[in-house]
Amino acid sequence: MALILLLAALGSLAVANLMFEGSPGQKDSVMTLEGNVTEIKETAKGGNLMIHIDSSDLTIFVPESSEAADVKLRMHEGDRIRAKGGPSDCQGKKKLMVERVSDLELTERNI
Repeated sequence: MALILLLAALGSLAVANLMFEGSPGQKDSVMTLEGNVTEIKETAKGGNLMIHIDSSDLTIFVPESSEAADVKLRMHEGDRIRAKGGPSDCQGKKKLMVERVSDLELTERNI
């Protein structure tokens, strides 16, 4: 079982790496991440959110303009989510940038 989980995680990382390291023509590519929320926090300047999930090392970045305040009220640690967005590089770290609140879906509530 642990081997299957490890292979799934490596597969997610490989796909993410291909999306970020693709050819220059893939700049506008879209990728999807799904997993259980391990952390939700606001950025130092506030208004924006950074979401971490258990299935990827990538941070899901939700800008204030994408209704981050609503996302913070709807989603909690332990919830399973699906996020769609484009690759972004911020402060030397690769992230998944969510452009619209509809691109962040709550698939299972942690009760």
